[in-house]
Amino acid sequence: SLQQQHDQQEGRPVDEAALSRRHAPAGSKKYHSVHVYGANAALCFNATDWNGAPGVMVEAAMQTGPKTYDWKNAVHVWLDINEVGAVLAVFRRWRKGVEFSAHGAQNDKGFAIEFQGQHFFAKVTAKKAAAGAVRAVKIFPSDAMSVSILFLTQLAESYPMIPLNELLATVRATHQIDDAAAA
Repeated sequence: SLQQQHDQQEGRPVDEAALSRRHAPAGSKKYHSVHVYGANAALCFNATDWNGAPGVMVEAAMQTGPKTYDWKNAVHVWLDINEVGAVLAVFRRWRKGVEFSAHGAQNDKGFAIEFQGQHFFAKVTAKKAAAGAVRAVKIFPSDAMSVSILFLTQLAESYPMIPLNELLATVRATHQIDDAAAA
């Protein structure tokens, strides 16, 4: 592409994956998901589109045995691009945590994530779930990077014309909590 040739001439690295994602024919997008396993539940973060808008679908499954999870009865919570930005702000530690409620057709589902010092703590809630109304996992740094990158990828997908550093600056400006001001 012309952009690729320009970047090569300017000595900039060419991000082939980003180019293929942005210029791929409809329906050819590669599936991107990250699983995080906890003591009694697992979360799967899926980069996906809903009605043509990029976001993240979070699936939460209960553990049924050693390394076995009930994905068939998983609770699903869709995070739109504004919520994706807020979660990214937590991963960047620009804010301590975020919580979203009133999700799902019956407004009975929610998602929350919080930084707790050595790890992040994420939970999906479903008031009407037959089992496991709260499905929570600790996200350690070893997994946090992959999950954070998935959220960042979806943010970039939603705003392809805006440079990534500008997107991150905007997320920071809209979400960062100034501890001195908050006190």
